[in-house]
Amino acid sequence: MEYSFDIKVAEKYGVDEAIMIKNFQFWIMKNKASKKHSYDGRTWTYNSAEEYTIFFPFWSAKQIRRILSSLISQGIIITGNYNKVRYDQTLWYAFDDESEFLSEISPKRFVHGHVYVIEEKGLYKIGCSSDYKKRLKKFKTAKLIATYETDNIFTDERKLHLLFEEKRVCGEWFGLNANDLMEISNFPFEKMENTEQENQINHKGKPIPDNKPDILTDNKTNDVPAPLDADAVRLTQFFYDEIVRTRNPKIWLNNSPDLTKWRPHIERMHTIDGLSYAEIEKVIRWVTQHDFWSKNILSAETLRKQTREKDFLGCIESQKKSVPNVDDAQKRLEELNARYGS
Repeated sequence: MEYSFDIKVAEKYGVDEAIMIKNFQFWIMKNKASKKHSYDGRTWTYNSAEEYTIFFPFWSAKQIRRILSSLISQGIIITGNYNKVRYDQTLWYAFDDESEFLSEISPKRFVHGHVYVIEEKGLYKIGCSSDYKKRLKKFKTAKLIATYETDNIFTDERKLHLLFEEKRVCGEWFGLNANDLMEISNFPFEKMENTEQENQINHKGKPIPDNKPDILTDNKTNDVPAPLDADAVRLTQFFYDEIVRTRNPKIWLNNSPDLTKWRPHIERMHTIDGLSYAEIEKVIRWVTQHDFWSKNILSAETLRKQTREKDFLGCIESQKKSVPNVDDAQKRLEELNARYGS
């Protein structure tokens, strides 16, 4: 059996994720053609992690769970349960934005919609959607900078990504400045019509500074966290691998934790508790090698609570010599980069 993936998708979301996306595209398009598994305005496919190992023998069930969790946290797929039998807990999967992942492989290549630019904590996302208002509700605290109407959203989005490739931070997020935003406003979108957004674009379609808050709010969970802190993301995954998978496999086997809920606790250890990420990594390494704590600290929330306890960090400091390479910061960072990507 041969496996393939879209290189552009792999650059955005990861190679493993791109392979799984290709699988979802095939089965969802097949179900669309057969006019089945259509619920709540989407077309779905389903399988368990164990069953997916039949199609992907080079992955274990736990690797597949990680890939699926990654796709969910990045806002690519959503889950549901449309099983006929109540006790059947097999998850169903659908694309959150079908226009982004299905239009490219459907006969209609040109998709009308908007290319949008949003900002959060100094980073800018260049994205596209046939329904940008619905799409932007997934970003709980992002500020809308501008939208541009086009008859070919995917091609124009790709061109802009290539234009600012050197400024790409992660996925569709870029480190842009005022001149870059002006360059986007002057970009030759196909049959472009700049849409005026209150206080964001002037009548000539050029972005102007916005000094008033314009935060997109929604009661739903922020399903697509912006890649704002790569160190926190890596350490969250590192902690999960070390203590949950390695030390306590039974914990995650039947009830895999939501790592998007772990990451904020790691971030707060840095931003609120004042620990550097190098210090947080030391704590994780020490805890995962400790006979007692490796069995009792099983989440990022518990890890943070314990580090705030009096004398806990002092205990780590006094015993850190027992942890190999604990002060070799550069080596550890290179290890994490190699393990989880830059």
